Amino acid sequence: MSEAVVSTQFSSATPIVGPDSVNKAKLRSYLNHRMKVTCSDGRQFVGVFKCVDYGQNLILADTTEHRKGTKQLYIQK
Repeated sequence: MSEAVVSTQFSSATPIVGPDSVNKAKLRSYLNHRMKVTCSDGRQFVGVFKCVDYGQNLILADTTEHRKGTKQLYIQK
């Protein structure tokens, strides 16, 4: 597992489809790396990137949630 945190934002306008798509290759390069995901409501999740499901949801393991003005929350597996 890498110690660097990858911060990225994926656009829902660009679907992750096609067997050899550039987006799939980029996602595959992030597997098992720690990443920070920022939601549109301002919440941030930091965890280990595991996969993307059929609904194009990112699946993170060992995740913590960060919100402005609150203490750090731990989300169990």
